[in-house]
Amino acid sequence: IQGLPLAMSDVDSVEVVKGPASVLYGRSEPGGLINVVTRQPQAGRGARFVATGGSFGLAHGTAEAFGALDADRHWQGRAVVSFDDNASNRDFVVDRVSAFSAALAWVPSDRTRLTFDVLRSRQKFRNDYGIPVIGDRLADIDPDHQFNEGGPLSRQDNTVVRLALAQTLSEHWSLDLHAVALDQDGAQYD
Repeated sequence: IQGLPLAMSDVDSVEVVKGPASVLYGRSEPGGLINVVTRQPQAGRGARFVATGGSFGLAHGTAEAFGALDADRHWQGRAVVSFDDNASNRDFVVDRVSAFSAALAWVPSDRTRLTFDVLRSRQKFRNDYGIPVIGDRLADIDPDHQFNEGGPLSRQDNTVVRLALAQTLSEHWSLDLHAVALDQDGAQYD
C-alpha cells in the first residue's frame, strides 16, 4: 500500500515486475512495480529475537513468535513487535517506526488457506528536503545541515486489516482473493 511505512519484520520477500507485464496487476508506473510479500503463519513453531545497531544512533529490534496452534496444524499463528529508529547524520532528521502485527491462518488442507492479519504501526518523522541546488551544482554547505526547522515531529498512525484466501482448484488453476482495509491518521509538519 503506497505511503504506508514498511515494517521490515513483516517482509518475507520483494518481487520486481518490470515492463509491460506489470500492468496485469493494476495501476503502476510504466516501468514496472515492486511487490512486498509479507511473512505468513507457518506450522513449525519457533521464536526470533533480532537487535541491530549502527552509526548515528541507528537501532532496530524485533520479537516474533510463530507456529501451529493445534495438534493437527490446521490453525497457525504469528505475532511480531518491532521498532526501527533510522537515524541520520543530517540535522533534525528523524524516522522512527514501531509496529505490531498478528496473523491467524486456517489451513484445513494443502489446497486451502484462509489468512486474517492485522498490522498496527506508528511512525514519527521529520522530512529531509536535501541540499539545495544553485545553478547546476549542489550548494557548497556542510552535508550535515538540513533546512527543516526542528519543530514537532510529523506522525502517522496506521491500522491495516487483511483477509486472504488461497485455493488450489486443479494442477493448473488456483484462486487468490484478497481484501484490505486501511485506517490512517496523522499530522505532517514542515
